[in-house]
Amino acid sequence: MEITLEQIPRGPLPEWILQHAIQQTIDPRPISEGGPSRILFIHSSALSRDKFLNKISSSTGIVDRSSHLTLNGLCTKIYADLREPRMLPDGPSLELAIHSIMQRKASQLEFPLLHPIEDRKWPISKTRTLLRLNSTLRRNNAPIDTLIEHLQGVQSSIDEIEKHLAGAYSSRFHSRLVGGLENLEKSIFTFELVDGIILMDHSPNIDPIYLKILECISLRIPIHQLCYHGSHRLGYHGLLIDDIHPVKSSADLPTWIPSHEPIKDEKSPNIHRIHIREASSSARVTSRIIKKYLDSGIDDILLIHPSGNNLPAQWKNELKSLGIPVSKSKSQLRSSPFVHWISSAIQIAHSEECFSLESLLSFAVQRTISLFELEKVPNHPTETHIRPIPDREVLELLARDRRLIGGKGVLHDWLRAFSSDASESRNPLAFEQTQWWFLCTIGALSPILNNQDINFLKDESFWKGCFTGQELPFEINELTPDLWLNNVISMMNNENVSNNFDGEREDGLVGLQILMSELSNLRSYEKSMGIALPETTEIWCDQVQAVIDSGVLPEVSSPFSPVLIRTPDEVLGCQAKRVILVEPTADYWDLRVTLPPLLQEEERQRLGILRPDGPIRHTRHLLQSIYYSGEEVVVIDPTVLDESSPPVAPYVEYWREHSNPESLPSFLSSQDFSDGSGWCRINHNDNLLIVAEDRNVEPYSDGSSTIVVENIHGVSWRSKRSSEGNLLLKRQQTTTLPLSYTSALVTLESQYFEDRIQRQPSLLSGSEAYHSEAKIRDSVVSTKPLTIIPKPKHLAKDLPLPVENPSWPVIGGLWNEKETMSIDPRPLFPSEIEIKAVDNRHGHSQGNEWKVPDVWSPSRIQSWIECGRKGWLRQALYADSDDIPDEELDTRTRGVLIHEVTEGMIEKALGMSRSVERTSFIPRSVATSGTDQNELMTNMATLLDEHAPWLSRSDVVTDERLRDLVGMDEVLWRTWLSKRQNIPPSGRFAEIIASEFQIPDSVPICMEYKIGKNEGNGEGTVIGTDKSGNEIKVRGSIDRVDLVPFGKDGELVDESGSSEAAPLYPDGKWKPRRLVLIRDIKTASKDRGSDKHLNALLEDVQLAIYARAWEIEHQGDLVVGVGVSDIGLETIHHIELDPEWISTLDELEIGEKTDVLTGLFRPYTSTSTSPEQSGFRAWLDHRLNTVFKAVNAARNRQVAPNPSSVCSYCSVSDICGLSGIGGEGKWV
Repeated sequence: MEITLEQIPRGPLPEWILQHAIQQTIDPRPISEGGPSRILFIHSSALSRDKFLNKISSSTGIVDRSSHLTLNGLCTKIYADLREPRMLPDGPSLELAIHSIMQRKASQLEFPLLHPIEDRKWPISKTRTLLRLNSTLRRNNAPIDTLIEHLQGVQSSIDEIEKHLAGAYSSRFHSRLVGGLENLEKSIFTFELVDGIILMDHSPNIDPIYLKILECISLRIPIHQLCYHGSHRLGYHGLLIDDIHPVKSSADLPTWIPSHEPIKDEKSPNIHRIHIREASSSARVTSRIIKKYLDSGIDDILLIHPSGNNLPAQWKNELKSLGIPVSKSKSQLRSSPFVHWISSAIQIAHSEECFSLESLLSFAVQRTISLFELEKVPNHPTETHIRPIPDREVLELLARDRRLIGGKGVLHDWLRAFSSDASESRNPLAFEQTQWWFLCTIGALSPILNNQDINFLKDESFWKGCFTGQELPFEINELTPDLWLNNVISMMNNENVSNNFDGEREDGLVGLQILMSELSNLRSYEKSMGIALPETTEIWCDQVQAVIDSGVLPEVSSPFSPVLIRTPDEVLGCQAKRVILVEPTADYWDLRVTLPPLLQEEERQRLGILRPDGPIRHTRHLLQSIYYSGEEVVVIDPTVLDESSPPVAPYVEYWREHSNPESLPSFLSSQDFSDGSGWCRINHNDNLLIVAEDRNVEPYSDGSSTIVVENIHGVSWRSKRSSEGNLLLKRQQTTTLPLSYTSALVTLESQYFEDRIQRQPSLLSGSEAYHSEAKIRDSVVSTKPLTIIPKPKHLAKDLPLPVENPSWPVIGGLWNEKETMSIDPRPLFPSEIEIKAVDNRHGHSQGNEWKVPDVWSPSRIQSWIECGRKGWLRQALYADSDDIPDEELDTRTRGVLIHEVTEGMIEKALGMSRSVERTSFIPRSVATSGTDQNELMTNMATLLDEHAPWLSRSDVVTDERLRDLVGMDEVLWRTWLSKRQNIPPSGRFAEIIASEFQIPDSVPICMEYKIGKNEGNGEGTVIGTDKSGNEIKVRGSIDRVDLVPFGKDGELVDESGSSEAAPLYPDGKWKPRRLVLIRDIKTASKDRGSDKHLNALLEDVQLAIYARAWEIEHQGDLVVGVGVSDIGLETIHHIELDPEWISTLDELEIGEKTDVLTGLFRPYTSTSTSPEQSGFRAWLDHRLNTVFKAVNAARNRQVAPNPSSVCSYCSVSDICGLSGIGGEGKWV
């Protein structure tokens, strides 16, 4: 080996190197003719090479790039000179090709430790693990016998793929290079006209295979190393090819090196530390410093960040505000929009979560790719105005009610769910449109569906529309998977689609090009290897997903900029006028040695590779190089003042040895340390530190008041806007107009709302225990401090009841240190606060009436009653959060299921039909029907199987539901399904059956009665008018309507009764023909006592709407009772009776009778304060009036928020802005 070593000082390269490089460029004569020696310069990094070439070019105007290489570039040139086999392009396609070989070898037990069972699947993760281990061992120059001993199967696989593809595998690049260099009979053209190589300083932690390559090169051509001074053991010294003494004088230099004396003295670096109090402010402080440099005319700035161009978003935003472009670093292929949605389409058909609601919803709303051409789908056979377009609510409803959570076999469940009759749904055409879209989508995906799913799709019973019953036209694609993918790409209109990208259009096109190129390469490799196309769609999908997972989008360099952003490795050997080093923290510098999988510590020590001190030596060398890399070096240091940001070890080592007083950098002067300037000096542990303040807080007084102003020091647009805001706070003139004069008030909304709640009237004095609602309703902004559902303490004898108050309705408070209840004052209409922007947000704006539904459902009305903002966001803007089902059974699904089974059991026992009023009342009730309880239980089990076929699945949720509902485990349930024998009552169903025998006098007349369907004047029943004179129409389904006889053994119908609709307050002239009970069925996982019943009476309006709608639709009927049938662990039929009829109904067994409303409600026009007066019809009047006010508020833009306990489970709480005030917390 012919190697010499010269130690050089850190910093700029010695002048003789540049002068010789210039002379070599302009003088082509060989050394034998008096010209300069021909030297091949190997630079430390690509950037240092480019900067060195720029210096040559600025002096000569020309440059010979072939004489200036990096170590990797030299290896590539030598490899080409040796005429070794072409390198196979490294990428996902080559990985999959070798994976197919290793799969075959694994089945032949060539990897006995990793794969001891021959028929087990060999995953691609094991292929990647072994290839990574092989690459690591080769880069560390592990002995060949080690590779053969431990990775014989891998080596034989690589041998096979190199033979088939006539190329060299990438991990063997360096070993082939070494073999070629060791064969001295092979000539290398690159060295023929070169007198020697100068190897610039390199890190001592270089891969050992490069040392071997350099040793081999030195056998052919002399190498002169230039290395920094310092300890080689600690990493300060540069790379040593051989442990030799450095030259001492010019006499020791090789003859082909220009004569010069080795430089021994090293100048001190011009380095300054700028301390920051928090690591998070590093980007803003750095931007300020860069701006100062740019303003002073500095155009050569090097910003060194451990992440390089892969900067956090905050850094990119700050640099963008200065007009500094940031190069795009390498990113995953999946980040391309086109590739992402192709992957999503494949995952719909083939993944662990295939056909999940989340995947269907996300694909339904995207517009990047199309699986079928909408305009080519034939028209609907009868409804020509509808098209195959998905409806989000339909998808969510089906997934929730049918428990469609994704996975293999779920396609059949989706098809069966869509084919179910939707004629009774609120919008049946939306169901059929979504069904049609689903069929078109799955038909388009058919080339990549498995055989089972294809058979499901070909079942023509699923092709009939769920509403019209007509066969829906769609195409089952018969293409191969590869042609299917080409077809999907051919349907893309990238010109139009890319306009909607958040990123750049090129990302989508480049990603698509890489994907198709890799797949094309894969098919070419498979053909060369004699491998057939994928046998199954699962294998094809796995291949494409593997390409997408492993694929990488290339780095995109930024255009020229005076500020270059690089990693520490990329700037080794570089020089710049100004250098800024950021993030010298342990979080960004990883000093751990990462061992590849399967390589144990003992084996690493035996091989002598991957030294544990390697990363720390490498970091020491890089930091030392950076400190000397600029005329001025600035370090942004959070490690001293921010305890959460510990320094990386080599950084703190340096400053322990160099604790000199910190001098001012060129961009600062003593005048910059004035108050509020953003710069200061502080004394820390007897050291004077320069600190860049990210922000500072100062009081400002205008003479009458003092405010606190927070100044943010930054250069971004956001920081400038903040400074403008501070000028406003100081009552000073701004330089720019505000984006919005009122936006600041939005951030203060929760604060002044809390203040208004605290000011809400509560204390009472004098004889009246209640506030008059009419007097204080303008001041009521939240019902959270109010008690609407009374507890026993609110009905104590020493407290007057609400009806005993002179004025009614009432709002409670604290009276004689006792809390009194309130009559529901919602919807709330608090008074204006005379700040227009705030009042407008709360519905006090003027304008045209909003378009509201012609027909209202109780749930829609309830949203507006509970909170005007909730009603607006949820019911008008549809801005509620996504409803994605999880593994557990949704409470609504459980409720619907129990509804269906309970109602079905009653209907079968009494010969009733769903939603149809029965005319024959023999038998009157389930209890008197004579049906055996075992038969009732069997009927309920049969209905359960019909409505919940997913209960036959084997999972924990299914087992839990079966035990809860029918008292069976999965095995017993399957046994019953096969035999269908009568079974005794058990589980929750047993309680439901038992409860029916406790109400023998309650006569069901209709289950799921549809109000608003029998008028003949369009949908909806008019239940009244609001104060503007607009009719209020409602619709809905009453769970259960019962008749009760006139007395214990009385008739159900009094033929002498009136034939007009019942007045709101019946007088002696009007007489009912039938007495009616309205029941609402509620389900829960536990017993709740009467809580839900009280809530339905005093907070909800559903029972009142249903009661009045029934009376209007059934002239002569009088609703004498309403209540909740609560199905928990026990089933209780609560019923609130009209006291006017208590004497008639008292002896009847019709449920758990309550008397809640007496004493709470009285007619609006009544002045009676008697606590004994009937409150039932007054309650009905009050709740209907609440409905009218809510509808009128929605029409007149009144969206006043009402933060209350409802916020805890509100679907729009994330975007409301006031939900933090609500919730279950208590006001003190």
